[in-house]
Amino acid sequence: MEVNLQSELETLRNRVEELERELAAKNEPVAKNINGQNGWDSSENAIQEQFQALVESSPLPIVVLTRNGEVTLWNPAAERLFGWNAEEVLGGPLPFIPEEKRAEHRAMRERDLSGEGLKDVEVRRVRKDGSYVDIRVSTALLRDKNKTVTGIVSLYVDLTEQKKAAREREEARNRIEQQWRLFDTALSHTPDSIYILDRQGQFVYANKTLLQLWQKSLEEARGKTLAELGYPPEFVRKVLRQFRAVMKTREPIRDEASLSYPAQGPRQYEYILVPIFGESGEVEAIAGSTRDITERHEARAALEKVNRDLEAARQQLIAIFESMTDAFFALDNDWRFTYVNREAETVLFRTREELLGKNVWEEFAPAVDSTFYSEYRRAKDQQVPVEFEEYYAPLKIWLEVRAYPSSEGLGVYFHDVTERKAAQEALRRQAEELARTNADLEHFAYAAAHDLQEPLRMVSIFTQLLGRKYSGQLDEQADAYITHAVEGAKRMEMLVRDLLAYTRVAVAGEEARAEVDAEKALAKTLASLAAAISQSGAVITHTSLPPVSMQEVHLQQLFQNLIGNAIKYRSKDTPRIHISAAEHDGMWRFAVQDNGIGIEDQYKEQIFGLFKRLHSQHEYEGTGIGLAICQKIVQRYNGRIWVESKPGEGSTFFFTVP
Repeated sequence: MEVNLQSELETLRNRVEELERELAAKNEPVAKNINGQNGWDSSENAIQEQFQALVESSPLPIVVLTRNGEVTLWNPAAERLFGWNAEEVLGGPLPFIPEEKRAEHRAMRERDLSGEGLKDVEVRRVRKDGSYVDIRVSTALLRDKNKTVTGIVSLYVDLTEQKKAAREREEARNRIEQQWRLFDTALSHTPDSIYILDRQGQFVYANKTLLQLWQKSLEEARGKTLAELGYPPEFVRKVLRQFRAVMKTREPIRDEASLSYPAQGPRQYEYILVPIFGESGEVEAIAGSTRDITERHEARAALEKVNRDLEAARQQLIAIFESMTDAFFALDNDWRFTYVNREAETVLFRTREELLGKNVWEEFAPAVDSTFYSEYRRAKDQQVPVEFEEYYAPLKIWLEVRAYPSSEGLGVYFHDVTERKAAQEALRRQAEELARTNADLEHFAYAAAHDLQEPLRMVSIFTQLLGRKYSGQLDEQADAYITHAVEGAKRMEMLVRDLLAYTRVAVAGEEARAEVDAEKALAKTLASLAAAISQSGAVITHTSLPPVSMQEVHLQQLFQNLIGNAIKYRSKDTPRIHISAAEHDGMWRFAVQDNGIGIEDQYKEQIFGLFKRLHSQHEYEGTGIGLAICQKIVQRYNGRIWVESKPGEGSTFFFTVP
């Protein structure tokens, strides 16, 4: 349109100059014969007619003004553009100048007449019907034979279609930029480094993860090669070989490398290079994805299955989102699909052609009344990332989902965790079966210990009677046998008694808990240990003890076993035992401290096992069940028991209860 305008104006100027020359030639004989007016009129009229015909036939609006701004020519094209006919306009000012623009237009006309303002300008003018039109104006000066400026000729070009096309191009560019911002926002939330290389191996895109590793902005990194970004020469050479191989074979390449970035030390990475094909079918660029696999590399044996799944998934990817192992789709603010990657097609059993532009809740209606709907809504409404697991019944799969909101919509990453859920369910069933088996064994142990009490008591009684009746009547060997039998029966009776106490704790039901005064429970315990305390000369002290929520008999058992052990395993010094309690993490933490022989570090866990003893029966009598009973009691109340000790300096046993 601009070329046509300039061409038309140039043609008009040339024709005006020709007509001026013809008119000057005609003036010469007229000057010689002033009375020959008919010849002059005829020649001048002919020239004017030719000029008029040129203007009338022009497809562009042409308007001629006098120096005073009066319209002297208004061609049909001007009538078509602005709506006024020549009769309405000739002799008056330009009608299409808005009132508020008239002063500006007069100043512009003065500049044009002075020769300073002769240039193309774009302005908005008003039509006869009141509508506005955008136009480009080109002006030229009209001169008489004396070169005196007599007026202005203007050509106008309607810019409506041009402006409309420009707006459409701008809108299309904005849509493309909006789509790219959505993808870039989604890619910025993945821990993988995502990037694109052109055919020359220069970076044209890198996501936020990779830019942070480089400590550069996208503008600083764009157009750079691996070497220019500081990668080791041997790595650059290897990747360039792989880059050329992908370009040639049109197949993805996967590899691993050890790299070091400024923000961190050496790490192990896995990367994949995937060809991006243009409309012609040629490779236009290379998309890549790099993932930090340091931990996986260090524990490769334990993660072989994950690696195989990851490798299988990556082989299917052909572009940026296709290089991710997670399924991914993007939604706009109207819940319409704007992108679906290949893995999402696989998981959802739907192609991207079936989903793009469709509403997610219409395409997956069963998800409306589920966690999918509520969590996606929460992510959008509160602009916060969400993570959850949910079962989608129509596809019979469990999905682990991460959704990230943006101003343009929602990016959703997800993957199938059905196998993991099945494994967890299998483990849960195995745990329940093991718990039932343990309960059966504990009940059996309880029954066996209970039923053994009476036979053992009979054996002990009759063995003691045998010893009293025949002691001294038989030889020394027989007396020794009787003594061993009596001692063995006593130890067996004590063992069965302790085992019964242990199984009572293990198999007892969940009886109602009550608030127990720990100081009263301690007083009852000390009363039952009065003989041992008196015999050993033990000094027992305690701080103020709180009420606790448990069965009183259990608290007494804890005190009796721990204080009894402190007396039993005393050193040569007078036994000093101190009991205290303090609140810690919502529980009461009790401490029983002594100055006894202490315990070596390697035995601090072992001593809580059933029948675990660190000394022989001749050194310290007992069955090795007392601390196991303590641990069983504490575990019933979701507490824990442990010991801190130094050999020769004493021990402190801690336990927590509600």
